[in-house]
Amino acid sequence: MIRPGLQLSAERVRAAIDDGTYLGVQLFVSVEGEVWADLAEGQRTPGEELQVNSPVPWACCSKPLGALAFQRLVESGELTADTPVAVVIPEFAAAGKETVTLAHLLSHALPYDADADGALPIVGVPHEEALAVVCDRPLVAPPGTRALYSPFGSWTVLAEVVARASGRPFFEFVEAEVLRPLEMEGTLFGPARTGNDELRPSDLYQRHGGEHTVRPDLNVRLGVAPIQPGTGAHGPARELARVFECLAAEGQWQGRRIFTEHATHGMSSPRRQGLPDPTFCDLDLSWGLGVCTDPAWFGAPRGTQLAGHTGYGSSFVMADLDRRVVVCFLSTSVVDEAKGRGRLVDQIVRDVYSAVLGTTERRDTRPPAATGSSTNRAEVQR
Repeated sequence: MIRPGLQLSAERVRAAIDDGTYLGVQLFVSVEGEVWADLAEGQRTPGEELQVNSPVPWACCSKPLGALAFQRLVESGELTADTPVAVVIPEFAAAGKETVTLAHLLSHALPYDADADGALPIVGVPHEEALAVVCDRPLVAPPGTRALYSPFGSWTVLAEVVARASGRPFFEFVEAEVLRPLEMEGTLFGPARTGNDELRPSDLYQRHGGEHTVRPDLNVRLGVAPIQPGTGAHGPARELARVFECLAAEGQWQGRRIFTEHATHGMSSPRRQGLPDPTFCDLDLSWGLGVCTDPAWFGAPRGTQLAGHTGYGSSFVMADLDRRVVVCFLSTSVVDEAKGRGRLVDQIVRDVYSAVLGTTERRDTRPPAATGSSTNRAEVQR
């Protein structure tokens, strides 16, 4: 379904499918809890039609699930944002990391000794081995003094924090405390649901030679296997959006209290500012606990209170916390910025704000020009 005011967005999506830029796209938009768009176009895999309830890889947009699991432990008094990680995982204190807090972990303020955290050899290895690698890794600067987006390492540690603090396996805890309360029955995350054929995981595709094909190296590098705690969720756009509808409604969903206001505010309030991140073209973006809180990164009007996340060339979700506007875009293929992924999403966000604000006035909402890096924006969409 599509609200008449967003018909242009639907046309943009169809055009991007028809010209071969995308294999398939799901788009979900809600305003104050009312659905304005819930559509699917194209294919999930070549020859398989994409439906609105088809599970699609979320890539790094999986991270808010772990962040909400952490907030559940904050609600119960087990943890705080300022709890040192080493209090829960003593071996993490190795190599001078004893002062690292959970806030540093969740806001990507840990500059690991690597060009990027993605260089750590932890994707596809058993959890215990991955954890040992991250625990042994030194930092190149004190925690909180330099930013470095962590696609895998910090969420490997967070999963262990949740498990040890709760006394339950990470994915079991997320299932019980996040997925079930939000009725996310179509979302695959962790090993428990992998036996359900309807929730089978799928690969992300990439266009090459005029056809969309699987690149196994890309899928391994992006960690889209369901057992990856920071990148492995698969689900429909409407269910990823549900997480952010709950944030925008201060912990409520469909009139039911799911999380406390304190928990949702704690997650979506800026905790890291003033630290340019080389992973994001050296932009100084603000971050909360597990979500980006900077409207510039999402094309929202300046000054908007916002929480959101992006996933490498394929996924985008944001919640305008002032207006309760939620936009979720999932693609079954990775498309780089120059070929339209970011441009299409930016156009859709402008369409949504034009409809919400009742004006077609063009707003200058794009991020400032990056300095000190030639990396394009799509290459850093984690």
